[in-house]
Amino acid sequence: MPRFSGQGFFAAEIAAAARLKHIVIDSTLPAIPAALQWRELLQKSTCVGDPGQMAPLILDGERLYLSRFWSYEEQVAKALLERSIPVSDINIKSLKEGLQRLFAEKDTEKGTEKGKKASEFD
Repeated sequence: MPRFSGQGFFAAEIAAAARLKHIVIDSTLPAIPAALQWRELLQKSTCVGDPGQMAPLILDGERLYLSRFWSYEEQVAKALLERSIPVSDINIKSLKEGLQRLFAEKDTEKGTEKGKKASEFD
C-alpha cells in the first residue's frame, strides 16, 4: 500500500484486489484469494482490526487500510463535519458581490472584467 499512497490510494479494496489474481507479481508469493475468502482470512488475523481498534491494519467494510491512513481519513471526515454546520444568517447580496469579485473573468477583447453568474443563490 505505501507504493500506491503516492498515487492517491490509501486503502486496498478487497474485491478489486481479488480481481487481480491473474497477475503474477512474484511467483514465490501466495496467490490472491477470492474476495470473500480473503475477507475471512483478514478478519481472523491478529494484525487486522476493526475501525477504532489498535492494529497495524484496519478492515473497514471492504477496504483494508494501514492504521495511520485510516486515522487520517477519520480526522479529515471529522473536521469536514465540524465545518459543515448550517449557516442561517447569510447576506445574499454580499455573497453575490463577493463571488462576482472573486470569480470575475477578463473580457480580453474589451479589456474589462465580466463577472460570472451568481444567480444560483437567489
